[in-house]
Amino acid sequence: MPATNVSLGQKTLAGLQATGTKSEYTIPAGQIGNEQPITVTSEKWVSEELGVTVSSTLHDPMIGDTQFHLSQIERTEPDPSLFAVPADYTLNDVMAGKPVIIQH
Repeated sequence: MPATNVSLGQKTLAGLQATGTKSEYTIPAGQIGNEQPITVTSEKWVSEELGVTVSSTLHDPMIGDTQFHLSQIERTEPDPSLFAVPADYTLNDVMAGKPVIIQH
């Protein structure tokens, strides 16, 4: 059951240029105990600039529909305080005083 892939071109999503791909495959009747063919379809939009999926949808009759969309994308530098070591941080060396064993 090879998937068919179709390019959807480009469009702007959440302020980002994204490239879309649609994939579809069909599970033939009787292959997994199904009486009718089951067609699974997915659509994915990827921002090449950020290297992330901006939007994706999956339609699978066996598990239902799933949607994912990025939103509120901020393209600014994060607050440096998010990366600051807390003032009361201490480093405990759990290996202090223990022998180091090197195996070859």
